[in-house]
Amino acid sequence: AMCVYFFFASAGWHKLSTENRLDFMSLFIPQLIFGAWAALTVFYDLMSADREHNVLDMLLTSGVTKSEVFISKTLAACAAALFMTFLYLLPVAVIVAGMTGTLAHLGAILRYALPLWGYIMVHASLGFLISVLARSSKAALIWSMAAGLFLMPRFYVMLLEAVGGLVHLADRTIDALSLLSPGVLMNALADPSDAARFRQALIGFAAGSLGALLIAFRSFLRQDELNYGG
Repeated sequence: AMCVYFFFASAGWHKLSTENRLDFMSLFIPQLIFGAWAALTVFYDLMSADREHNVLDMLLTSGVTKSEVFISKTLAACAAALFMTFLYLLPVAVIVAGMTGTLAHLGAILRYALPLWGYIMVHASLGFLISVLARSSKAALIWSMAAGLFLMPRFYVMLLEAVGGLVHLADRTIDALSLLSPGVLMNALADPSDAARFRQALIGFAAGSLGALLIAFRSFLRQDELNYGG
């Protein structure tokens, strides 16, 4: 609903109807502003909630291994992120295709499904990592809110430019470091004809997701569950 609202409230529909051009920012500005917080608030207690309610203790004492718990949680996160992707894109894609009578617009919007899934998965993996490291869901929520603020594209770039100015980083270095923010990397996909940018974004999202999941997995295996729970 938010994607549909922003698309029609901004210049998205006007540019499509007058220039036959899909405006990237009209489609994804809600994600670039709220996406990090939205995803993190879904996944921040993926593990910590089970600890607090002793669900994890019961699973482990029933013979389920930590690896099995982690893999099942990871698969659930991947499925939830995929659902969130189509929940975001499909309504506006169907409405736009129906209003214009052009299926090409449906395909043009849905081509962003894979990078958007990767974008959401980065934040899902980070939320999962925070959930593993935090000793309570309240702490995990605070960490997630702070991480969401830090990763907001505008705030991250402003902070990076400020630090870069203090230590005299080159503009090229600042531009490269800015791509560490998933929102900035997603914004780089504004030109749909730039295949290199798509590959760069997909590689970046995959690396970020796998890196966070690997750290979470290693940390989870080393933790003593007797130190958690009520």
